[in-house]
Amino acid sequence: MNSHKRARSQSTPEWDRARRAYQRLIDGHDPAAALVEAGDTQDLRPSVIAPSAEVAPTLVAGPRDLQELRAVVERSLGVGTWPAAALIPGAEVVSTEISIEHPTALLGLLLAMEGLIEDRSPWRNWRSFVDTLAAAVDEIESVTVETQILRP
Repeated sequence: MNSHKRARSQSTPEWDRARRAYQRLIDGHDPAAALVEAGDTQDLRPSVIAPSAEVAPTLVAGPRDLQELRAVVERSLGVGTWPAAALIPGAEVVSTEISIEHPTALLGLLLAMEGLIEDRSPWRNWRSFVDTLAAAVDEIESVTVETQILRP
């Protein structure tokens, strides 16, 4: 299944689980925090495909969002396995870099993204894949958080 098909279904338990883990990861470092705190924003991150922003601003992942983690995953599973975003014409892009003090936060996000990352691996299950990546993820000192803001 390709990433576009996965991303279109944004109200699945998989995407909800990934959103919660993503929010825990960026808590306190969100480049779109002012919009989120205003309360009238549709926050779909880490989703990569957005519906039209007809009523309220909509937030989706930017092309460089979590690029450091994506690189680790794609080295193991192959290019294109991470659901990466394309730049959306007309979107405002905001980004920041956050330090990773506890790599377990990145592993938690990977575990939460089971079913959203295309699995082409020889591992028996998703947990064994994430365990295998633990050493590589431990080397990540910071990640890019990039958000595309679509306004009505």
